[in-house]
Amino acid sequence: MKKTVLLFYTIFIFLSCSKEASQQPTPQSPSIPSNPTTPTATAPKITLASNAAILSITPLSGKLFYTITDFGGANLTANGLCWSTSPNPTINNDKSLDSIATLNYSINGSINNLKPQTKYFVRAFATNSVGTSYSSELNFTTDSLYGCFANPVIFKNEIFSQKLNDGKILVSSSVSSNELNNNVINTLIRLNADGTMDNSFNFNQNFNGIGYLRGKYKILIQSDGKYIASYNENGVFKFTRINTNGSVDNSFQTTITSTLIYDMEIQNDDKILLLGNILGGNKLIRLNSNGTVDNTFTPYNVTFPRAVSFGSDGKILIGAIGGLVRLNNDGSVDNSFKSSIKMNLVYHISKISGNKFLIHYDDNTTNSFIERINSDGSKDASFKTIILNDLNLYFIGNIESDNNIYIGGQFSKINNEDINGFARFSLDGTIDKTLNVGSGFIYSGVLSGNNLRISTSFLASDKKIIVSGGFDKYNGKKIKWFTKINSDGSICLQ
Repeated sequence: MKKTVLLFYTIFIFLSCSKEASQQPTPQSPSIPSNPTTPTATAPKITLASNAAILSITPLSGKLFYTITDFGGANLTANGLCWSTSPNPTINNDKSLDSIATLNYSINGSINNLKPQTKYFVRAFATNSVGTSYSSELNFTTDSLYGCFANPVIFKNEIFSQKLNDGKILVSSSVSSNELNNNVINTLIRLNADGTMDNSFNFNQNFNGIGYLRGKYKILIQSDGKYIASYNENGVFKFTRINTNGSVDNSFQTTITSTLIYDMEIQNDDKILLLGNILGGNKLIRLNSNGTVDNTFTPYNVTFPRAVSFGSDGKILIGAIGGLVRLNNDGSVDNSFKSSIKMNLVYHISKISGNKFLIHYDDNTTNSFIERINSDGSKDASFKTIILNDLNLYFIGNIESDNNIYIGGQFSKINNEDINGFARFSLDGTIDKTLNVGSGFIYSGVLSGNNLRISTSFLASDKKIIVSGGFDKYNGKKIKWFTKINSDGSICLQ
């Protein structure tokens, strides 16, 4: 009986499980669309601002801002600017490539290697796997190329230049990043007489403000051709000597620093005079030719110093508040020197032939004056006093090969005649009116309407006049930082 019941129960369990299993749903395969769809990439979209314009136009280049607003669903492979002298330029014409763009980020693109006085058409472009898209088109005309050089000489920022004995030109930049003809340059370079880069000179130090003093610009040249220069490091003036190939001369051993240098000069024995805030006060000191302090010279304390020079007799002339003082070669005061001219503040001293000096000073009015003095300090009666209607004279040049002297500053009148910021005069003080600078050298930035810094001027080997400084116009023309003009002041057009 027990066996019969157990058998029946087993059969019942088996039939019940079979029935539940037969009632479970049959697993289904996932549904796959018969025609799958994927996002379709398109060409990118690129735009210019509604007020877009070509910026920073020079004779050789320009710039344009553009924005990529849609990558088209694919990665960008290239973006930049393309240009041509015909409308609708493409990437098959001249082009520049920028770093791959970020979406909706404004890009500053460059247009380079252009020709002066030429009309160009420009478009921005962007490329992805689908193709290349272009922005709307702009056109512009490059500036004229001025300067009388056989080759373009266009600096991006202000420079100071100085003629060397072999006709080459030493150029120092006012900023740590400057360009010549759109190529990045070091803070100190040397040009050949034709304006091309002198590649035998390679200064690779990141020194700022080389040669820039308080209100003037100067690099000294020793008898062996090496350059003595100041530079600015975090607001402190330091000094270095540079070999003729551009390398730093590490045998120059000076440890002298200064918070302010007004002037510096090199004597015939290659010793170096430094005038400024040195060794705890305003004073004149002297260095040996190797940079060490010259202990045979007694430092001279000066109130409000400005200028220093020396005569053929080796005696040293200092310009400061109250006028002039002359020192003997050991630093003691030379009491035989008596200035007969009443001066408030002396700004510049320029040594000329015959142990005479040109002095630029003011009389505590808005005018300033240029006089020539004899070796004993008396006024040279054969020199005609030059009266300027401004105190800011940035340089008095040396006697040039044409037996003239050039001056530059912010004056607009000389001897009550209209002469704007740049002039030439003979050794007797006669202003040479054949040099006509028109509206002069102007900076149109923050100090709009004023002549800013004409840091230097000198005659080139072809007798034309080289001028450098902080200007962006000359006689109404767009000419920046450095140029060469004809002897009569007219502009050279390349």
